[in-house]
This record gives sequence, structure tokens and C-alpha cells, in this order.
Amino acid sequence: MQIPRSLCKDKSDRRENMAGSVSFGAGAILTVQEVAAILKVPNSWIYDHVRPGCRDPLPFFKMGKYLRFSATDLQDYLDARRRLQRLNWHDHRTYS
Repeated sequence: MQIPRSLCKDKSDRRENMAGSVSFGAGAILTVQEVAAILKVPNSWIYDHVRPGCRDPLPFFKMGKYLRFSATDLQDYLDARRRLQRLNWHDHRTYS
């Protein structure tokens, strides 16, 4: 997972690559702002997708009042979304 270096405060569990962005290891814990940067969406989109009743909620946990995201869980979520989209696209093409 990569986010812009400007959003990174903690140097643990991350590596800089040639493009100037930062790669997080599998055990990384991410903030709302970091997840929004990774997904290239506004912070408000992240908050919408952790609210109760969301049809497709992001995996998150709370540390006190703060929302946090596991890089591993987020990657699993994205992989599942990609697989689902491919299946839906294939079904649409087959039956259209």
C-alpha cells in the first residue's frame, strides 16, 4: 500500500520507494487521512463508509475515539471488491 510521503508522520513499518511515496508493511495501522490518500477519495467518503448501515463498509477498528485501519484488512477489502467487480462485469457481458 502506498500513500504520499507528506502524510506520513511515523517511520515505523514503512519503506520509501523511488517515486517518493511510502509503502506500508502488512502490519501497518493507518489513519483516516492515510486511507483517503491511498484510495484517492475525500476523508468524508471514508467516514461515510464506516457508518452503521453502510452497504459496503470499510474494515476498521477504534482506538478510543479514533478510527484506525489495518493495511492487511484494507488490502483484503480492495481485493474482494476487485473480484466482485470482475464477476459482475463478466455476468453483465455474458447476459447482455
